[in-house]
Amino acid sequence: MTNVSEKTLYEEQVNHFITQNLTGSIYDVVIWGEELYDKKIVVYPKKIKHIPGYGGVRDKLTNAAVVYFDFSNPQFIKWIILRFDRESSTLYLPECNFNSVWIYLRKSVDLGIRIQRELGNNIQIQLSKEIVDLSLLHRSGSVADIKKGYLTFVAKELSAELIKAKGRKQSLLNDPKNIYFYAYNSRCFHDKDCDCTSNLEPEYFMASSTIPNGYEPCRICVRKMCVRKMCGSNVRVMRAVDHIVKKYGVNDDYLKKYAYEYNLKLRMNSYNELIVIGKEDTWMIRGFKYRYLTLWHNNYVRVGHHERHITEGFHPQNFDGKTLCEMFEYINEYAFEKHLEKQYLENQKEFELIREQLVTYLNKKTSWDTFKQLQMI
Repeated sequence: MTNVSEKTLYEEQVNHFITQNLTGSIYDVVIWGEELYDKKIVVYPKKIKHIPGYGGVRDKLTNAAVVYFDFSNPQFIKWIILRFDRESSTLYLPECNFNSVWIYLRKSVDLGIRIQRELGNNIQIQLSKEIVDLSLLHRSGSVADIKKGYLTFVAKELSAELIKAKGRKQSLLNDPKNIYFYAYNSRCFHDKDCDCTSNLEPEYFMASSTIPNGYEPCRICVRKMCVRKMCGSNVRVMRAVDHIVKKYGVNDDYLKKYAYEYNLKLRMNSYNELIVIGKEDTWMIRGFKYRYLTLWHNNYVRVGHHERHITEGFHPQNFDGKTLCEMFEYINEYAFEKHLEKQYLENQKEFELIREQLVTYLNKKTSWDTFKQLQMI
């Protein structure tokens, strides 16, 4: 036998290394790279809980400490904790960690393949990269592959139909009128900047300036869609607006109501001033810097019983210390006609109070006959 097992050579050192370095790590099994010849490594993007069928394998998964070696380094023993399905002999490796691990791990896998062949065991693979499953890695116009030990994406050869579909998709994305994106063979619509939008297949890609009928908002990007609608063409303030409303407790459900039911429009004058355009008027909310909010209403001049002229500046509303949600509700409920009616009722109450006070005063100072005459006023 010309190939010597790494486990035979380094088992004592690895056990000592594990005892010294992995005592605080939670793992149930140690797997050596040379033992992976009959196992599978599934490479997944982002979070493991997002992979298809995760719910069916979640309860089967355990933690495995995978050991491999970098002999160019004096500290040559390397390890990584991966989720492992014993039943299917499958390890799950995040895409972001693949290249840094596989460049060394593949050598141990190749050694294990050679050792098994020398032992006369019939194994199904020839090369280490055959144990790697890249089927979960999707990018438009390219396919995942492993070249010289590194994960890479190779451009697909595109048909004339696909080239045309990709061009149509890009045109729809570039059209500023379009703010909702979806595929006609899917159930959700997305924001332009949602990762799902870029992954929608060009052949089925659709876009709209209004919410498409029969589709549900994507749970991942629904908040960004609401902020985009409220900020309109002023996309540069989207991040600042989202930060403010999130910091002051406006959750996704409230945000959907303010964006689509109330049709509020937002912009930032500064970090401390949020401008809100409601059904009729423009408002300013101040105090974010000090976490004590005050509400201001645009100035106006009365030019008739039911008419007014909007002027520059704002005046305080005496609605201080409220939550941001309470202020949005107040803004939505405001109407100038209602304001006039409220003002009229308040004036009537004030007039009645003055009249009562005057009658009381005269009752003390005048004769009964004079008082009776005054009552007829």
